[in-house]
Amino acid sequence: MMLTKTGAKLLDFGLAKLRGPAAPISMSGMTRLATPTPNTAHGTILGTVHYMAPEQVEGREADARADIWALGVVLYEMVTGARPFGGESAASVIGSILKDEPPSTSTRYPLAPSVLDHLVDGCLMKDRDARWQSASDVERELRWIASDASGARRGPLTGGGVRWAGIVAAILAVAVGVTSFGWIRSSSNRGDDRVTRFSVSPSAGTTLSAVGASVPSPEFAISPDGRTLAFTATTGDHRRMLWVRALDELDARALPGTEDASFPFWSPDGRSVGFFAENRLKRVELAGGSARTLATGMSADARGGAWGPDGTILFSPGSSSVGLMQVPAGGGTATHALPLREGDRTYRWPSFLPDGRHFLVHVRSSVNARGLYIGELGSRALTLVLETPFSGVYAAGHLLTPRDSVLLAYPFDTSKLRVVGEPIQVAEGVAGSSSSHGAVSVSGSGVLAFSGTLATPGQLTWFGRDGHVINTELARADYIDLRLSPDERRLMVSKVDPGAFTGDLWLYELSRGSETRFTFDPASDVAPIWSPDGRQIIFRSDRKGGNNLFRKAVTGAGPEEYLGPTEAVSPTDWSRDGQLVIFHTNLATKYEIKVWRADGTREPVSFSSSPYTEMHGRFSPDSRFIAYTSTGSGQPEVYVQPYPPNGDKWKISEGGGDEPQWRGDGRELFYLSSDDHMMAAAVTLAPGFGAAPPRALFRVKTPFERNAARTSYEATRDGQRFLINVAVEQGTATNAITIVLNWPRLAVRRPQ
Repeated sequence: MMLTKTGAKLLDFGLAKLRGPAAPISMSGMTRLATPTPNTAHGTILGTVHYMAPEQVEGREADARADIWALGVVLYEMVTGARPFGGESAASVIGSILKDEPPSTSTRYPLAPSVLDHLVDGCLMKDRDARWQSASDVERELRWIASDASGARRGPLTGGGVRWAGIVAAILAVAVGVTSFGWIRSSSNRGDDRVTRFSVSPSAGTTLSAVGASVPSPEFAISPDGRTLAFTATTGDHRRMLWVRALDELDARALPGTEDASFPFWSPDGRSVGFFAENRLKRVELAGGSARTLATGMSADARGGAWGPDGTILFSPGSSSVGLMQVPAGGGTATHALPLREGDRTYRWPSFLPDGRHFLVHVRSSVNARGLYIGELGSRALTLVLETPFSGVYAAGHLLTPRDSVLLAYPFDTSKLRVVGEPIQVAEGVAGSSSSHGAVSVSGSGVLAFSGTLATPGQLTWFGRDGHVINTELARADYIDLRLSPDERRLMVSKVDPGAFTGDLWLYELSRGSETRFTFDPASDVAPIWSPDGRQIIFRSDRKGGNNLFRKAVTGAGPEEYLGPTEAVSPTDWSRDGQLVIFHTNLATKYEIKVWRADGTREPVSFSSSPYTEMHGRFSPDSRFIAYTSTGSGQPEVYVQPYPPNGDKWKISEGGGDEPQWRGDGRELFYLSSDDHMMAAAVTLAPGFGAAPPRALFRVKTPFERNAARTSYEATRDGQRFLINVAVEQGTATNAITIVLNWPRLAVRRPQ
């Protein structure tokens, strides 16, 4: 094993496992081990004896846990400079392996971090059931140590923390490199029918990311040959980019020119990746070079693409699109591939079938079943294949789609284009998003990639103006929105159903501490706003295929009234006179604020003709002004305009801001800054508008990147308290993608 600048390299992997029945090792075999060319007869030792697990030297059947033992020996040797089991001959080494307990690493080398003892001892348990059970166990332990290798976990170490941080990182590189090499190597051996799983994490300092959705899921795609993973990740400075990682390498690399990338998909030859960014469809070559624009006019939330073998790229330009579009892979004029049928609201997440002509697409409709349909290039016909809440992909004779956190494989006949059997469970912990995106990708070579949810639990916490914590409300959950009632005695929240990956509304009585579910539809119900009298709630739901507004009495009596209008992404405020509602909607290339009469008697009116994204609008208490977020300066900032607009506009935030809210008397405006501070700016409304420079009240970390689909806090009318969705230290959000090699073996139905 050699450590290089690009990671750990295995120059001689050696024999991983001997197939065939086990037999006790003969003494003659031990003798032959010392000869220059060991005999490979049945029952003799194969490999280097110092690294063999007890079950191997006893001739018992070995599995991957023997590799964990060998890894433990390597780690021990790296730390201490000595082997844990020694002897003058093979026989004495075997005897030591079977009966001796080596000194701990910190005993043998006192400067070693004592926390490594637990790790190495776990590898060298003689009972393999007591060992670390997988390389993932070892990797997690090493990453935990490495995360604080220069801090409190040093044990007796009193200096040289930086040195040990480097050593632990090197050990981690060896551990990951050794196991990854073995996995990729074994997967290429098609005579091996074993299923192997491991996880791929983004580079240090980056996290998996997704574009705005109430319930997001990671965005990634495995290459057609199953050797490389493309994914989007966000760096510490909140830059989202496209990254690629070869599965037999340790590190991912960012692809230049892919800022703000979303939803990558591969070319059939695996040399290029398509993606969406800056309201454009783009492609970038793995070999290098600038990203090229293939089509313009994408929405802020384009919904996936697929690259056909004939060079046709099929894509969904947005959640409120006109259907599926197509464009040549070299660029050109985009044309309609599949216009929307009457009653259908959106087509999204296309993927080609093996013939390169037919494709799968997920359909949301107000009249037709929601699920996977089959279409064909050059045809406007659609055929329902499977009712399912999430997108799906085809591979190895199966359609794969998640449901209730379980990945199901449905037997599928490509000649008849239909499901031909009951589904088989392939994996658990597989996420979907509120945009119907299933976190699944698969290659034709038998490699499957999937992930869990990006949703992160938070704790609703009351803060004073000085940042001190007053108390907490409700249990930890993944809260999407929160709204205080006008009398501040009740709280309406939308939170994620962790199994269905949808939002539901819940009503919380602050005085009694009681919580009751408010909406029950299986669709996603989010973004509640209270009527000024506290008797009604308007919220957004996708139960009719698109995003529409609904109204419901707070008592729960009566039906939930459908209001429309089409594609209201989030209602954000209800004027105090009860006449007007603000919502933002997703137009061709931006989010736009619209104002609508609450009684639905008039069509919504655009608040601004700006070409930039604008969202999170809030009426001033006298309804004469609207505070909102705009990206006109290149980053989200808080602005105020008169209502109705007259051309005046005032910028409130400095250096980035989002989610503005007014104090009840209109004398102060609050917002969240880009560096996670609760901000306040003194304002005057009469005789004209004026604003003082904003000042930071306190710092607070919310559990998700702020976006158009979520809100993070509520301020009381007197501006003295803030109820904030605070990030908790131990969340369930994933920052890894699971890779499964030879996954079709999981889809073989076992005899009952």
